[in-house]
Amino acid sequence: MTLLVLLHALAVEPLAQPPPGPSPLVPVRVHGVVGNREVGAEIGVGRAEALTQTEATVHVGWFFAHEFEMSFFGGVQFANGAGGPTVDFTLLAEPSVHLPLGRDVDGFAGLGGGLGFSKDGVGVAIEQRVGADIVLGPAATLTPALAVLYATNRPQTASLGATVGYAITW
Repeated sequence: MTLLVLLHALAVEPLAQPPPGPSPLVPVRVHGVVGNREVGAEIGVGRAEALTQTEATVHVGWFFAHEFEMSFFGGVQFANGAGGPTVDFTLLAEPSVHLPLGRDVDGFAGLGGGLGFSKDGVGVAIEQRVGADIVLGPAATLTPALAVLYATNRPQTASLGATVGYAITW
């Protein structure tokens, strides 16, 4: 009897339809959308011929076109080499492209240029980065990357490094 009442109720009452628009269970992706901004930080390690370094970097970015971002980085590198420990600073501007590799993963590549500062003076700094943007939530991404930093302000001009970062996009 209960089954008949339930079947009758289902036949008479239409099933409730979800509201139009994106489902609250599926986050709306904001990474890579034109006009969105991003702020984040990275930590990493690098190696050159006779130099080991750790680094911390902060950045702000703006998606000026679909999947294209302009970012500005400020970083500090703590290096230990043949000449003893040093602290270097970099200021870079980096255009990058972010290409979807899956629902929650983008690959990215960027080429940044700017200035490097150290006790040896000021020089040109160029950094090539390639990595991934792994979406952790609607606005949060994890950003592991490999980077080559070329800076003329220190004796060891080129270093290869790996970083991992976290960014918020809105």
